[in-house]
Amino acid sequence: TDPVAVVALLKEAGAPMQVRTLIEGESLLNDASAFVLFEVLLEVMNPTVQTPSVLSALTHCARLSVGGVAVGVAFGVLCALLLSCTNDTVTEISIALFGMYLGYYIAQSMGYSGVLSVVIFGLMMCALGASYISPTSLEPKHRFMEQLGFTANTVIFMYSGLIVAYFALKFGSRLTTYDYIYAIVWYLILNCIRALGLFVLSP
Repeated sequence: TDPVAVVALLKEAGAPMQVRTLIEGESLLNDASAFVLFEVLLEVMNPTVQTPSVLSALTHCARLSVGGVAVGVAFGVLCALLLSCTNDTVTEISIALFGMYLGYYIAQSMGYSGVLSVVIFGLMMCALGASYISPTSLEPKHRFMEQLGFTANTVIFMYSGLIVAYFALKFGSRLTTYDYIYAIVWYLILNCIRALGLFVLSP
């Protein structure tokens, strides 16, 4: 499911903020976990290196996850401390952007998961940094981050659609009926898993 469209519909329906936040958070953790698995599989499928064992693949997955979490926590604490030193709106927004982008870059350069570090950074900012944001900065910050997220999602989905269309036109003749059935079955399975996760995590 597309969390952007779902959250927009929930806003129109007047759903509680807690439900919208739960769906967005679940989507972020799903994306981060999928990206970690993608990086592991990318290393497994690399033809220039020897195929790693199951243990080494699991170790690599753990290193990506633990390292990404550690970097996210470190930058979350650092930015929370920086926020406690200022009441300027522009500075507070700049600190948040600094934490997101620099944390991602450092995590990736160290061989960890940059995407997971950004997700954990956001959680840490909600837990620690939110109390240090001045009341006059809350509304501008929320509007800026909402616009930034909407723009990023729009660009990502447009780019993804173009890539899918390109590969469909280029390799569509190689697909069989089994491939389409396989894709539909996995789509249904993944949606059931997400529904189960939302049910378990719902208050």
